[in-house]
Amino acid sequence: MSIVSLLCFLFLITNKCLLFCTTAVSDANLINDRLDTKALKKLKGVLQSRKTKHVVETKGAVNDVEVVARVNDIAITINDVVNYIRFMFYTVGREYDEKYAKVIYKYILRKLKRACMIESFAARSGNFITKADVDAEVKNMATANGQSVDEFVDSLKAMQIDYEIFRGHIKMQLLFGGIQNSLVREVEGDIRREDVERRVAFETEQQKKYRVRLLILSVPYRNGDSKQKEKIELIRSFIEQGMLDILLNSSNNVTDTGMVSFDSLDEKMRKRIKKLSVGECTEAYVDENMYKVVVLHDTADPGCEAQSKSTYKCYECSIVYQGAFATSSDVNAANSFVESLNSVDNEEGFIEVCNKYNIKYSEMDIERPSNYLVNAFKRARFIIMPAADDEGKIRILFFRKKVVDKAKDVSYAKCYEEMCNEFARRKMQQIMRIAKAMCTVRVEQRELP
Repeated sequence: MSIVSLLCFLFLITNKCLLFCTTAVSDANLINDRLDTKALKKLKGVLQSRKTKHVVETKGAVNDVEVVARVNDIAITINDVVNYIRFMFYTVGREYDEKYAKVIYKYILRKLKRACMIESFAARSGNFITKADVDAEVKNMATANGQSVDEFVDSLKAMQIDYEIFRGHIKMQLLFGGIQNSLVREVEGDIRREDVERRVAFETEQQKKYRVRLLILSVPYRNGDSKQKEKIELIRSFIEQGMLDILLNSSNNVTDTGMVSFDSLDEKMRKRIKKLSVGECTEAYVDENMYKVVVLHDTADPGCEAQSKSTYKCYECSIVYQGAFATSSDVNAANSFVESLNSVDNEEGFIEVCNKYNIKYSEMDIERPSNYLVNAFKRARFIIMPAADDEGKIRILFFRKKVVDKAKDVSYAKCYEEMCNEFARRKMQQIMRIAKAMCTVRVEQRELP
C-alpha cells in the first residue's frame, strides 16, 4: 500500500463519520422515526467500552500566535489546518496550492473543530486513545508501506508533513473509528427484518434500470456578489483538475444522491447531465438561491455493477530510479524508458518498449480503483507511483482495459449492513449535537493568511 493510499484512508474515515449522504431509498424516513425512541440510551456504555489506564496521546504546547481556534482547552493551530490540507492534496497527486487551500480552509477548520468536540466529549466519558494505540497504528502503516517506522517518518518529512500533527490526525481517526464501530454494533437490534426485505426488493428493482450517482455542490447565491461566483468557479476547477476528493472531504455543502435511476430525475436534471462522462461536471447555475454544480460521480448500466466497482486490468513494472542502488546509468536508462512510454498508446507498444529496455513486466488487476488512479489514467495511459521501495525502484502502471461485472443479486446481508451504518451515522450526528452543546468554541482566524 502506498503512502497515497494510507493518507487517503486517514481522512476518508472522518468523512464517513461526519457526513451523511442522502439516498433515494423510499423507506429512509423510518430510520429517523425510530432513532429518537432509543436516542442515546446506551451511549455512555458505548464510549466507556474503550476505557484505559495507559498513557493518553496528548498534544504538546503550542504558540498562541499560531492558534486559529479553541475547543475547550484544545487548541487548533494554523499548522494543524495546513498539514491536513497538504494530506488531501497529496492523496490526489497534486502539489499544495494556496489558491485552492484558501477555498477549503474554513471547511477544514470546521472539520477539525468537530473532531476536537468529539475528543473532548469522549474523554469525559472515559474514551481515550493512548500513545501506544497511535504507535501501533503508525507501525501498521509503515509495515503496509514496506518501511520501518523511521523510514516512514522520513517519507512524511519529505512531503513536508509534520509528524506530530500526523499523529494527531491518526488519533482522531482511531477515536472516530472506535465510536463508529461501537455504534454499528449497538444499533443492530434496531433493524427490523421486514424493513431489510423491503430494501432488498427495492434495490433489486433498481438494478434493472440505468442508474446514476450525482454529487451536487453548492454555495449561497447573492445577487451582485462576485466573490461567490468566483468561489463556485474555483469549485468547478477543483473537479476539472481531478481534485474532487478534496471537495468531498472538506465541504459540507455536498448532496450525494446515492445510486438512483436516471428516469427518476426531473427533466431539467436529466438534460444537465445527459452529455456528461463520469467525473465531469455541469456549468454553474442558480437554483433555490444557491450556485450549484452537478458532478456525474458514477453510473451503472441495467443489470451491471457501478463503474466505480469495475476492475482495471494493467501491466506493472519497476525501474531503478533513486537510492543507494541507483547508478547514473540506471537513472539515464529509467529516463529513456519513461520517455519512450510517452509515445505508447496500446499494449503491444508497451510490451515492445519493455523488451527493448529489458524490463520485466506482469499483469495486474486493480479492483475498485481509487479516484486517484481513475483520474490519473484519464490524463495518461501510464502512471508512475510516487513512492519508491527500499531498493530505489519505482512502480509504473500501464492501463490496458476496464472490466465491468454483471450486477450481483442484492443480498439481505448487504442491505442489513447498509441500514446499520445509516442508523449509526444518525446517532453520530446526535453525538455531535450533544458534544457541541458541551463545548466552548472560539474561532480566532476565519481565513487562511
